Amino acid sequence: MEGKAKNVNRLFGFIMAFGLVVLAFIHFKWSAETVVLSIVTGIVFFMIPALYWFLTRSSKSLGIIDKSFLQFGENILIEGEAGYLLNDGKITGNLYLTESRLVFKTSDSMQVAFTLNDIAKVRLYRPNYLFSKGIIITVNRRDKRFMVEYPNDWRVIISSLKNVT
Repeated sequence: MEGKAKNVNRLFGFIMAFGLVVLAFIHFKWSAETVVLSIVTGIVFFMIPALYWFLTRSSKSLGIIDKSFLQFGENILIEGEAGYLLNDGKITGNLYLTESRLVFKTSDSMQVAFTLNDIAKVRLYRPNYLFSKGIIITVNRRDKRFMVEYPNDWRVIISSLKNVT
C-alpha cells in the first residue's frame, strides 16, 4: 500500500488498539470474547484501507503501459506516476526514462519529452527544504519540476546516464 492508505491503515490500527483497551475496561476482565472481538475488529479495520487502495488504483499501476510514444529501439528503464508542476498547477501522468529521453505523458495524450543531451542539471525538489518530493531538471536554462516517488533514485539514474550533477 502507498501514501494515504498507509496513514489510514495506521489510524485504524490505533483505533483498534484503543477499542481493545475500552472493551477491556468495559468488561473489567480479559475474556476470550473480548480478545476475539478485538482481533476481528482489527482485521476489518486493517482490510478497509487495503481494499480501498486496491479498488481505486489506476490501470497504469497494474503495469498496463501505452508504449506508442517510444521511438524505434527505445526501452523504458524506469517509469512511475508523476505530477508535472507548472506555474498554474499540477498535471498528473506518468514519467518515463529511456536510454535517450525523459518523457512525461498524461492519459489524455499530452506529452512532454526531453532528450538527455538537452538536460543540463538534475537535482532534488524540496518545496519545504526538508523532504524531497520530486526532481528538478534544467533544460534550456528553465527548470522543470516533477513530483515522483523515490526522487533520489530518479536523480541518480538520470545523472548516471547523462553524467551531470
